[in-house]
Order: sequence, then structure tokens, then C-alpha cells
Amino acid sequence: GDATMQTLHLSNNEYRQHASAITSIAGHFHIDEPIIREIYEKEFEYLLHHARIKIYLSVIAMRHVKDIIIRS
Repeated sequence: GDATMQTLHLSNNEYRQHASAITSIAGHFHIDEPIIREIYEKEFEYLLHHARIKIYLSVIAMRHVKDIIIRS
């Protein structure tokens, strides 16, 4: 679960941003947080390695997670 977020060396502020994104999506779709966290972390990690522009990654990751949930 939290292992990925810890390996990213996030500041407390960034960590809170991710945590609240995960909580928000979980609440919106009525899905357990650990499930959302897993999808979110995968998406975020992918973006971190592939995105040329590093700002707004959490926003983009959130959008990807929502798309994945809606499609599944």
C-alpha cells in the first residue's frame, strides 16, 4: 500500500495531496481506499517516469483513476 508513496520521497504536503485525492475518489465511487490507492499509485508512478511536465501529476493521476473505474 503506502510503500510506493514512501519510495517517492514526497514532502508531507505532497503526501497529504495524494492521500486526499485517494480519499476523495474512494468516497465518490464508494470503493475501499486500499483499492483506489493501488490504482492511484500505479498511475502516479507511471506518470512520474513518463510525463515530461512533472507538475499536476496528482491531478492527472486522479483523472486516470476515475477513467479506469468508470470503464471497469
